[in-house]
Amino acid sequence: MRVLAVDDDPTCLLLLETLLRRCQYNVTTTSQATTALRMLRENKNKFDLIISDVHMPEDSEGKHASDQYFIHESNYTVVIVEI
Repeated sequence: MRVLAVDDDPTCLLLLETLLRRCQYNVTTTSQATTALRMLRENKNKFDLIISDVHMPEDSEGKHASDQYFIHESNYTVVIVEI
């Protein structure tokens, strides 16, 4: 399974990546929501699952990344977590 992990906290992101890799997942990480959204738009069907921190900062237009995932990237399974 190909997972995109998104968290602005580097420690949490490393922990999540480590756990997922131990479970044999193919993991791509980013600490910025805008980068994650760009990756999703540019790489259609590259990811099977998105795991994102619930407390990601708002983008320049005041929108949360999780809202963008659901509105614009609805063909993905998205898990929003609080670590």
